[in-house]
Amino acid sequence: MNRTNFLLLVLTISLVLTLYFPVALPKAQAQMVGTMIINVKASSTIVYPGVNFTISGLVETTSGEVLPYKNVTITCAYESFQTMTNGFGEFNSYVWFPPGSQAGPTNVKVTYTPYPYSQDVQMYLLTSTSVPVTLEYPQSVLSAQTFALQTSFPTPKSISFDGNAYIDTSQSRFGTGSLRLSSRGDEITTGPSSDFAFGTHDFTFDMWVRFSALPQNGDSLVFFQQYQDPGNVIIAGLANVSNTQEATFYSKINGGSAHYTSGPILTISTDVWYHVAWVRSNGTVTIYWNGNSVASVPDNDTIPQLNTPLQFGSYPQLYGWLDEIRISNIARWTTNFTTPTIPYLRDNNTVLLLHFDDQDGARSTPDDVDTSLQARIYQNTTTVTESHALAVIGNLTTQTQTPLVFRKITIYLDGNPIGNTTTTNTGSFAYSFIVPETLSIGTHEITVSYSALNDTYAPSKTILQFDVPVPSNSTTSSTLQITQTSATATQPTLTNALIIPVIAAILVSALGAYFAITRRRKPETVSEKIQSSSPHVASDISPSPSTVQCEFCGTLIPRDSNFCDHCGKPNLLKGPNVDSG
Repeated sequence: MNRTNFLLLVLTISLVLTLYFPVALPKAQAQMVGTMIINVKASSTIVYPGVNFTISGLVETTSGEVLPYKNVTITCAYESFQTMTNGFGEFNSYVWFPPGSQAGPTNVKVTYTPYPYSQDVQMYLLTSTSVPVTLEYPQSVLSAQTFALQTSFPTPKSISFDGNAYIDTSQSRFGTGSLRLSSRGDEITTGPSSDFAFGTHDFTFDMWVRFSALPQNGDSLVFFQQYQDPGNVIIAGLANVSNTQEATFYSKINGGSAHYTSGPILTISTDVWYHVAWVRSNGTVTIYWNGNSVASVPDNDTIPQLNTPLQFGSYPQLYGWLDEIRISNIARWTTNFTTPTIPYLRDNNTVLLLHFDDQDGARSTPDDVDTSLQARIYQNTTTVTESHALAVIGNLTTQTQTPLVFRKITIYLDGNPIGNTTTTNTGSFAYSFIVPETLSIGTHEITVSYSALNDTYAPSKTILQFDVPVPSNSTTSSTLQITQTSATATQPTLTNALIIPVIAAILVSALGAYFAITRRRKPETVSEKIQSSSPHVASDISPSPSTVQCEFCGTLIPRDSNFCDHCGKPNLLKGPNVDSG
C-alpha cells in the first residue's frame, strides 16, 4: 500500500468514528454566568420583632446585565420571605423578624437561587449577600405591689344538704329555724377550703345541738368531721362509754400521732338545747359543754387544707337539730364561760357561720361570713399583724402606657415558682397566696416576672421583699414586714383606678382557685344503734370484714368490739361498713 492510500484509509476510519461514536470526542460546555445582588438596603437599620420593614436591591450578572423576573429569598432569623425582581431586575419587599429572635446586631440574608425547572439553572450561578441591622425589643414596664392581709381571705362557703336534711322552723335556739337531721344519711357538707387550713394556730368549732335520740352503749354520733384518709382526719362527736355519754375529739394529721380526748356529760337528755365547743388554744384542744370544760388534749399539729368535704351530722348519724354553727380562726374561749344569749355576729375571725333562718323545709342556707376585704387589706404598709396571706397586684404596659393584654405573669417566692396569672384586657393582673408557715425567719423575695417568651416586647420583672420576724408569744398573730424594690428602669406607681378593679379581680378570680369543691364517699365509721322514740333506726347495711385497725395504736381488733384490747381507746370503726357498690 502506497503512502497516499494509507492516508486515505486513516481519514476514512476517523470519519466513521466521528459519525458513529461522537462521545469519544470532547464536548464543548457552555460557560455559566456569574450573578450578583447589589444596592441592597434596609428601610431602617434598627428593626423590631413582628414589625414590617423593607429590603430592596438589584440582581444582575457580573457583566452588568439585569436579571428580570427572578426569584429572590430574604431571610430574617428563621423566617424566610419569597419575592421576585421586576422587569428592571429590582426587588422591594416587606419582611420582619419573628418574635423570639435574638436581640442585638444581626444580618438579613438575601439570596438569588436559579429556578431549578428552567434554563436558569444551567445559565446562572447562585449568589447571596446580607445587610446588617440591629434587632431591638420595645421595653415592657411591669408595675407590682403587695397587699398584706389581716387574715386569710374568708369566702362564703357553698352548703350542700344531703339525705333528707332540711330547715325546720318549729325548733331554733336563735332566729327562726334550725337544721333538722331526722334520718340516716342526713347531713350538710361544705367543700375543702384554705379557710380551714389552720396550721399550728388557734381555732374554734362551736354550735348549738338538740337531740331527738342519743347513742346506745358502745355507739356514737358525729357533730362534725373532715376525713381525707386514715392519716388525715378530724372528728368531733358524742360516744356512749359504759352507759355514760362523753363528748369526744380525735385528730391525726399527715400520718402523725393521734390526739384523742373525751369527757363525760353527766346530765344530758333529748329535746334540750346544748352549747358545745371545741377550742384549740396554745396547742391544746379543749371541749366545752354548756360553757364548762369537760376534756382537753395537747394538739399542735400543722393542719393543712384537707382535700375532702367538711361534714356536719354524720357519719355515725346525729338525730336532732343543729343551730348557729360557727368556725373561727381564733380561740373564742380559754376558760369556762357563760353560753351565748344572742345569735352570733360575723367578724374578721369567722370563717363559717350558719344561722339556718330560712324558709321551713328549705334545703339551702347562706354562709354569713364577712367578705368586706377593704376593711382588712393594707396597702404599702411596713408592718401588718395577723397576716398569713399576700396578694400581688400590678399591671404590664409599654413605655407609652399601652396595656400589654393577655400576657403570662409568673410569681416566684425565693426563686421558686409558686403560680401564674394572666393580664386582663386592661393590662392588670392579680395573684394571692398563703405564706408558708415553714418559711424561715428573715428577708424573703417575691419576684413578679414577665418572661416575654415569643413575644414582641422585652421581658421585665419586679422584686418585692418581705420579712418574717421572730414570732411573738401570742399564737393568734404574726407579722409580715413588706418593702418593695424594682428591677425595671421605670416603675410607675399603681393608681387608685387600677387598685379598685384589681381588688375586685382578687375576689372574683384569684382566690377562686383555693376553693374548688370535691366530694367523697362517707367514711366507714361507727354503726348507729340509737336509743330513740323515733321509728327510723332500721339498718339495711351489708356486712363488712370482721376486723379493723385501731385508729389510735394500729392493732387489729374485732369490728364489733367497743374498745381496743391493746390501748383501751374507743373503737371508732365499730359496726358494719357501708357497701362499697
